[in-house]
Amino acid sequence: IQRWKLMALRYPGQNMGGKAQLALAKVYLDKLKDLDQGTKELSYLIRVFPYNYYGRKGRSILYKMKKKFLRVETKRVYTTNEKPLLHIRLRNIPTLSFRIYKFDLKEYFQKKRSFANIENLLIEVVAPYKKFNKAVPRYRKYELLDHAFDFTKYTSGAGAYIISVEGAQFKART
Repeated sequence: IQRWKLMALRYPGQNMGGKAQLALAKVYLDKLKDLDQGTKELSYLIRVFPYNYYGRKGRSILYKMKKKFLRVETKRVYTTNEKPLLHIRLRNIPTLSFRIYKFDLKEYFQKKRSFANIENLLIEVVAPYKKFNKAVPRYRKYELLDHAFDFTKYTSGAGAYIISVEGAQFKART
């Protein structure tokens, strides 16, 4: 770490210094998991090396780290004897709101004769079966988190469900 700091100070505004400063930031972010110090090092990189390749690369990394992100998916269809999991990937969102809707697939298919466009249903006009808020476990600012959420205790057994997840002006459903 000290060598990279020395190299960044010795070559300000040059590629070698920018490369050293980016390497220093990545050590804090990836190896030491010190996100606060890593973001400080990235901010310094952007300030001292604003126009070279490494300054732009640092700006891109810092932008991604500060940006809020939410993705929700079920990786497959589950049978009745399996535990269904909801996979959530997020960043910079400490609390999530869940809305679970029970869905009658048989009735839907009888009316539409197809499952096409099922993702475009306006579920918001219907009262949810269950609604609750949950704090994100092991939340850390700037960290990209992956969670597998077991929602069986919020459902009434086998069936089809639509789950809507909201957090910090983002909304996703599966």
